[in-house]
Amino acid sequence: MDEQTLRVFLLLAETENMRDAAAILHVNQSNVSRSLARLEEHTGGELFDRRGRRLQLNRRGALFRVEAEAVLRAIEHARRRLDAFGSQVASVRIGFLHSVGRWMLPPAIAAFRTRRPDVHVDVRQGFGPELYDWLSRELIDVVLAAAPLRTVPGVHWVDRAGEDLMLAVPAGHALADRADIVPADLRGMPYIGFSPATELHAVIARLLPDRVQMTYEGSEIETMRALVGAGLGVSILPVRPGRTDAGIAYVPLRTPIQRRLGVAWSETSRREAHVAAFIEATRSI
Repeated sequence: MDEQTLRVFLLLAETENMRDAAAILHVNQSNVSRSLARLEEHTGGELFDRRGRRLQLNRRGALFRVEAEAVLRAIEHARRRLDAFGSQVASVRIGFLHSVGRWMLPPAIAAFRTRRPDVHVDVRQGFGPELYDWLSRELIDVVLAAAPLRTVPGVHWVDRAGEDLMLAVPAGHALADRADIVPADLRGMPYIGFSPATELHAVIARLLPDRVQMTYEGSEIETMRALVGAGLGVSILPVRPGRTDAGIAYVPLRTPIQRRLGVAWSETSRREAHVAAFIEATRSI
């Protein structure tokens, strides 16, 4: 039993689904399945009740979850103590969504470096839920992402930028020249959707008509965009102002919806002067 196995177990307890856990971890589902099988063999019995594709903690699993969380907290506390002891260079640890890595993260880092060129910058990519989990556990100092779906004690978020949700279709598609669309226009069309592991899934899934043909569910927006351009289907995606992509047409929604993005920090991390300087630097985005 190792640290990664415990993290896989806790993620399964949260998502209750092998596929979603694998998507968050960026591994094959078979890796997650094998990790759980080894853990259950090591602990002497099943930790979940299987209900179709859903995994639900049983009594043994619920008891083990408490102990697993305590073990990981102890490991992370020890790690922070060693980092504080061994590091002589100030650093800011930034977590960010993949979709903001090309346009939101670089100018924020550039603006920060003009203020604090002496501070080391460490970046870490993740999904919204895990970014806020890392922030609450002090594994990172700040997050560039949409607001958390649920209130996280001690964490603050401020708005910095917006992206419009728009229909992405292959160039030449029947809807490409429309001035706008309503979600009902997608009925019967092949559709590329967001995985339930992403924060955009809940926002967009409720807009879709009953009869769309889900051809792919993903989490990496650039991959989904490329699949639209390849003709696999259509998708509702966040688009920052002025963006264009070869082979793709973007059609506005008749009722506009924006995805708001910003910077989040914990009360603890904000006390560090270099973290406060990075938060201030994001005003230039």
